[in-house]
Amino acid sequence: MLDLTYDEAIEQIMLKNGSFASLKQLYNDIWLFKDKNSRKSPNNTIQERVQRSNLMIY
Repeated sequence: MLDLTYDEAIEQIMLKNGSFASLKQLYNDIWLFKDKNSRKSPNNTIQERVQRSNLMIY
């Protein structure tokens, strides 16, 4: 299992899904790239990173 940063994990999830991912999909797939023991609930972190990010994947 990888333990990427949240930004890196979000980018990987989006790339895997054709440059799009809903928050629900991010919440579910984050565990493919993050250690489950790293945080109890990453939902707020994911939401904050998505809102602040200027990442555009084409």
